[in-house]
Amino acid sequence: MKFSEQRISHLSHLILDGLWRDDLIDYEDEARALTVLKQTLTRLVSVDARQPRMADSLRQVLSRGDGEAFVMSRLFALCLVGALLACTPAGKVERREAFQPRPEREDLYVLPFTRVMVPWELNETIFDRFVDNLNDSALPEDYAFTILKRSPKDIDPQWLGEQYYISGEIFGFRQESGCCSTLLQLTGRVRFHQPGQDQATFIAEYPAEIFFDHDDSSLEIERQKLAAEIADRLSRQLLDALLGT
Repeated sequence: MKFSEQRISHLSHLILDGLWRDDLIDYEDEARALTVLKQTLTRLVSVDARQPRMADSLRQVLSRGDGEAFVMSRLFALCLVGALLACTPAGKVERREAFQPRPEREDLYVLPFTRVMVPWELNETIFDRFVDNLNDSALPEDYAFTILKRSPKDIDPQWLGEQYYISGEIFGFRQESGCCSTLLQLTGRVRFHQPGQDQATFIAEYPAEIFFDHDDSSLEIERQKLAAEIADRLSRQLLDALLGT
């Protein structure tokens, strides 16, 4: 027995609506909560190969329509809340006291992102989209983002220490594929550096995760989605900080 995408979606909406009506949880991002809940349900009903007994139990609970199923579904929903909170990416933002929201100079340099055990094309996609987002931003027109097409070790450290510049790292790549689905995980981090400061004055970090069924999408498409999510989130966090919002 395999749960269809429509059944997964229906169950996810029922659980989300029930938890909200019972005043058990408030959703800061309902769309994100629904997406993660669908992913969690999909995983739970796709464990036949490794945990057939668990899969059978879950299917029995979700398939019954009597009073017992109602009680079990509530318990199941509470379990899913824990899974939902655990799986939702929790990005980190750090602003130090020396951080200056609006740089006095118009030149903001961007260093190529470094990568640790991450496919080259993913790193390039994230960096290119990140820079495009900065250039398309609402910052005053007299600001300019300039890409330094060299690694920090090839740049005069004294000169770099006198500039406003942005650096970044992409790391934590994980790809687990089974017969029918794939899990992708990746984390991005950006740092904003100011003249005269030994350490970055602003740091934003965001971990992203995507779980998809091979019948619904492809690895290439989902990798692009993962890269776009990280680039969009990090660029938005940095721009909000620079704009003082």
